[in-house]
Amino acid sequence: MLTTRSLMSAAAVTVLAAAVLTGCSDGSDGSDKNSSRRSGGPAPDGLPGTDSASITFTPVDALSADQLKRTADRMRRRTELMHLSGAGVSVEDGHITVTARGDEADRLSGLGREGALDFRPVTAVVPASGSGASSPPAEVRRQLDALTCPAAPAKAPPEPSGPLLACAQDGQEKFALGPVAVRGSEVRDASASISPDSGGWQINVTFSAKGAKRFGDLTQKLAAEQPTGGNRLAIVLDGVVMSAPSVMSRIPGGKVQISGGFTRDKAEELAAAIGSGSLPTRLEGSEVTRPKG
Repeated sequence: MLTTRSLMSAAAVTVLAAAVLTGCSDGSDGSDKNSSRRSGGPAPDGLPGTDSASITFTPVDALSADQLKRTADRMRRRTELMHLSGAGVSVEDGHITVTARGDEADRLSGLGREGALDFRPVTAVVPASGSGASSPPAEVRRQLDALTCPAAPAKAPPEPSGPLLACAQDGQEKFALGPVAVRGSEVRDASASISPDSGGWQINVTFSAKGAKRFGDLTQKLAAEQPTGGNRLAIVLDGVVMSAPSVMSRIPGGKVQISGGFTRDKAEELAAAIGSGSLPTRLEGSEVTRPKG
């Protein structure tokens, strides 16, 4: 199983093996039962907040016509996973525009999240405050001390085969991480649901057969490092450590839940980004155009 060090805080994220949660034995992640999905299709005319809202995304790097189309297709899939009512995605002049109901305006910017998910071993960690008992090697400590949290978005994705310095999503810790051990491309599906244990929103991640084996092997290797304290696993999304739990034993089955402090909208946004696959480049979004009045 995986447990968080010192249970962290209410805003921190924990990861649990699917086998220890109820409602997963039949292979379902429970999302249909728990997610209270928004109704699909456009809303009737004349209701408050039904005027459309829109946002336009511009790729940071130049994309070919085929890449732009694939990016739009993934964003279209994200609107479905986020249950955005009557949303539309269009491509014109190298830009991608998303429209949805006016009352969904606050959720549109999340569609442009890159969605790059990786699992990396933790090699060193220090408190973001700069104080604490942790004492990594001097050079690593110098690099971590120089890291400002929250960190600015990277101009280019980190090299999977190389190390990475990253901040925790709650801003409480700084991490030195090893090379990617399991890639997000090994995730077969992701969804959002309510945890039967905590009653809070969680993200259900299901690996492919190859990913499940790699994840099992990774957790077995980390569990063997318990005596040295080197058994923490970082779940990294878009360069930010969403969670860094301690691994106590091998986790088989290829299913995990990421939970802790999520609202429904945030859980659906993150699950959509993970489940649809990462975008080929970072996108910059315009200001959201909202209904008048």
